[in-house]
Amino acid sequence: MHYITSERIQVGAIYGGKTRVRPVWFIWSGKKYHVYKVNHMWKEGNGREVLVFFSVSDQANTYLLCYNALDMEWTICGTYTEG
Repeated sequence: MHYITSERIQVGAIYGGKTRVRPVWFIWSGKKYHVYKVNHMWKEGNGREVLVFFSVSDQANTYLLCYNALDMEWTICGTYTEG
């Protein structure tokens, strides 16, 4: 099942290393989710604004997180769950 949204979230991330930034957990609707795996990462630019997208998964579901490098803000853009 796909769920599309655009909600601001809190994210704990590690900065540095070969990917520069990697989310390790996020809080969405009052619940904390631990990132088990970063499946894919890509960037999209629009003028000065650079959006970095992360497809991440816990051990059950996949989430699409977006980091706005200009504003330094995170949003969740969607989820995918089995069943």
